[in-house]
Amino acid sequence: DSAYDETVSGAVLRASRTESDFALVEITDTSFFAANPDVIWAGWDRTDTPPSYTVGIHHPAGDIQKVCRDDNSPNPIDDGEEYWQITNAGNGWELGVTEGGSSGSPLFDPNGRIIGQLWRGQAACSGTNDNDLYDDYGRFGISWDTGTTASSRLKDWLDPINTGVTELDQYPPLTVYAFDAGITINNTSANHCGGVADIELQLSNNGSTTLTSATITYNIDSESAQTINWTGSLLQGESEIVASENYTGLSDGSHTFNASVSNPNGNADENTFNNDKSRNFEVPLTIDSISIELELTTDDYGDETGWELRDTSGAVLSSNSSTYANNTTTTETIDLPVNDACYTFVLTDSYGDGICCDYGNGSYTLRDSSGNEITSGGSFYSEDASIFYALSNLNITDEDLSSTLIYPNPSSGVFTVKTVQPDLNFEVYNILGQNILKGSFTNTTNHINLNTQAPGMYILKVYDGDAILNVKLVKQ
Repeated sequence: DSAYDETVSGAVLRASRTESDFALVEITDTSFFAANPDVIWAGWDRTDTPPSYTVGIHHPAGDIQKVCRDDNSPNPIDDGEEYWQITNAGNGWELGVTEGGSSGSPLFDPNGRIIGQLWRGQAACSGTNDNDLYDDYGRFGISWDTGTTASSRLKDWLDPINTGVTELDQYPPLTVYAFDAGITINNTSANHCGGVADIELQLSNNGSTTLTSATITYNIDSESAQTINWTGSLLQGESEIVASENYTGLSDGSHTFNASVSNPNGNADENTFNNDKSRNFEVPLTIDSISIELELTTDDYGDETGWELRDTSGAVLSSNSSTYANNTTTTETIDLPVNDACYTFVLTDSYGDGICCDYGNGSYTLRDSSGNEITSGGSFYSEDASIFYALSNLNITDEDLSSTLIYPNPSSGVFTVKTVQPDLNFEVYNILGQNILKGSFTNTTNHINLNTQAPGMYILKVYDGDAILNVKLVKQ
């Protein structure tokens, strides 16, 4: 199994043609592929010969991978448009079905070669029930050389030296080794606000020999590597989560998690391409503030500009739009509804051309209450989003409250809280800003029990009138 959150973006359009509904793009950022040499590139078949059956693979609307199969030959249609049809007469798909947001996904022949891409159709499902209707796929063979220019056909890009090849298998070719262990890093954190990262290591057996032992090492940034001497039983194609790590207290900025696997069954690994992996991630900026300040300079179309403050679920907490004058600078203060929480600030442009620089030199700067910059910009399309974590300790004004002691911290679940005076109120929040516990300290020695909560970082808020103390609690 591959990691489920690895994507690559950035491309240049090389060719397209309406009659077979294709578009060929060239990926511009190749760093992902350099870091993942085990990526498999699909082959293709341009003969335009109907295969005995077809398979579609798609990610509808960005969802997890789905597979569908039609046990009949696709019907080639030429009616001013050229496409394969998964026909109603054949009851559509026999296994699985396409869904909305699947357009552009490949259609494979029995040899695993692409013969077309999804164009349109009425195939759909309700739960697990297929409606047995049709799908249309643009034909790869038609897209190959029917266009009259390089920008309207595939051949100039996929066979630039004119070899005349009609079929091309996957690259690299499939090779099965006896001993082939692979490692995958799954980053399971929705975000890394507050310096938290949840990492899973997944061991897989790609070899023909049952995997019974392997050596796994991993580390984050420059920390010393940890070693797992794994034993078990994984058949070819099977995988297993071998480690789950919860990191807390990570600094703002870039971090790298590294992992490797070696010595499958005590032997040298015959395929080293999937032995070493690295995952980069960012910890958002942490600010010490109960509000933020937006300084906004609009462009020639101020009424297109707006902003939203969202929580981690995407819910809009506050917003403003369509009220700004053209080429004007304004400053406004935005209160943060909950302290010690993760937020996303989004500047929007309803036309989709940002606020700089074609129609005026608009810009914006977002600062915390102390004047420190959180983010700035102006050149974007529909929206520019920035994540930050707000941790407020600004309201500690009571000397007795500031003398509160908390131990052990980190803890396996129970924290002792010693205060100078009793009758204090407390609340505990998770990193999503959700209140999970609240009450009162009736004594000077009290206990916070987080045994039922997941490992990670929490915020303890102790308060007495206007005096507030916020403290990070780390449950191991």
